[in-house]
Formats: sequence, structure tokens, C-alpha cells
Amino acid sequence: MNLNQLIYFATLAQLQHVTRASEKLNIAQPSLSKAIANLEQELGVDLFEKQGRNVVLTRQGKLYLDYVEKALESLEEGRSALQRMQTELDQRIDIGFVSSLQARMMPQLLADYRKTTGSQTRFACYEGTTVTLLEQLEEGTLDLALGSEPQDSVRFGSDPVFRQELVVLTPKTARWQAVSSLSLEQVAAQPLILHTRNTGMRKIVLDLFDDAGLKPNVAEEATEESMIASLVAMELGVAVVSLSPAVQLPTVHIVKLDHPKNYRYIHLIYLRHHYLSPAVRHFQNYVLKWAKTSSAR
Repeated sequence: MNLNQLIYFATLAQLQHVTRASEKLNIAQPSLSKAIANLEQELGVDLFEKQGRNVVLTRQGKLYLDYVEKALESLEEGRSALQRMQTELDQRIDIGFVSSLQARMMPQLLADYRKTTGSQTRFACYEGTTVTLLEQLEEGTLDLALGSEPQDSVRFGSDPVFRQELVVLTPKTARWQAVSSLSLEQVAAQPLILHTRNTGMRKIVLDLFDDAGLKPNVAEEATEESMIASLVAMELGVAVVSLSPAVQLPTVHIVKLDHPKNYRYIHLIYLRHHYLSPAVRHFQNYVLKWAKTSSAR
């Protein structure tokens, strides 16, 4: 039994005439008759009986027609639902980003995109760590993500788009007020508030210390940079973070990191070998162009 047989059966039941049914279905009469005969053989009952030049449903045929019509109606509703869903997906982009982009960068990017392109695309925005964003990309709940460079280049593709300065946060106390810059050696001598293991920034910061042959004195850990800034304000240690509104609290002192690589790149990340709608591709290309001219670069 296949879908065509059910459509043929329902059409013939409606028209009650083999010739008219075959014309409507755009198939040859013998093909229609054979399809009905095969269906009857599979069901083990006669669905039609001849009545002059017409055919009419048997008692079994009338019973079966009720189920076939409901099935075809349900399939049509499913097709319509899929089309509505696809239309919605084509007009919506699910994008995730790390917290340092939340306050200024993402609103600016989305506003510029809508103003420049006139696009009516709707954005669903999600904040998270790079690790969680990558998981959501794999699950299919995100189309794109902005975060640290993924280590798995087989599953994920990425393009560097923004460069963020790395700075040192210290408590806003008399001890630190006159300090304008700190080296990694000086930072390593202090209790360090570090990002947790599920963050891309943790690897970036630890790599800086490793490359310099230093072992930091980790005192506390936190996921969000706003929380890290709050711990610094409570004089629990210092921290190396990306410069963003999230860490610019009146209770902390921001110090330049005296190191040649005092920056991090934010990457636009996507899942390789995964379908991207035209809307997603259009936005992706816009971000790459926007980043070249934006002050965020």
C-alpha cells in the first residue's frame, strides 16, 4: 500500500467513474484499475462494484473511505504545517552569543542589519558560554553563534569577526588606584578569579600564562564576566577579562594588560554540513562585512 493508491481510491470513490477519475489523476485507465485491484488484494476485500458504466463503493469500501479521507486530510494538514514552519524559519534566525557582547555589540549589530538591509527577519537571541553555544548549534536550536574559536574545526566552521581587548580587573582600592598596567608576572602573583571550565575565555587566559611559563594562583571561578567583576569588587582577587560593559562597574578598577597578545577574537560560528536558510546566509555575509568597518573590529 502506498500514498498514490490511497489518492487513487479516494478520487475514484468521489467520481465513481474510471475514465473521469483517470483523467483527473492524469494516469491511464489500466494503471488506475491495476492500482485499485492491488489495493483490494492487499486488503482482502472488494472496495468497488460495477453499476452500469459507473463503479460504486461496497459496504467495506465506504468504511475504508472514512479512514482514507481522514488520513489524507491529516497528511495535507502536515504539509501545510511544514510550509508554515519553513516560512517562519526562513524569516527567523536563532543566534547565540557570549555575555561580553550582550550590552552593546549585539543590539548594535542587529539594529544596523535591519536599518541597512531593510530586512524583516526576526532574531531569537540566546546568551551563553562558547561551550553551551556549540552544543546548541549541534542540537539545531541555534543557526549561528558568536564566541571563542571552536577547537573542533571538523564539525564547526568559524570566521574571526571582532577583536576584544583583554584587561585586568582589580578592586577599586587605594592600593590599585595608581596602577595603569600589569604584566602577566604581576597578575600571576595575585589571587586570580578565573572563568569556569565551560568557557572559551578560560582557555584563552590559561594559554597566556602557559606560554609565559607561569602558573596562576586561582582563587575563585565564575562563568559570567559580570559575576567575575563583582568578585573582584569584593577584593577576592584580580581577573583577566575581555573589555565590555559587563565588567565596567564603578566598584572595579580596569588596568591595561601589558602583553603583546592582550586581545581575543570573537568568531562567527556555524555547524559544518548543516543547511543554512537564505536568511541565515544573508545575515552571515552581512556580519563578515560589518565587522570589517565596525569600531568593534
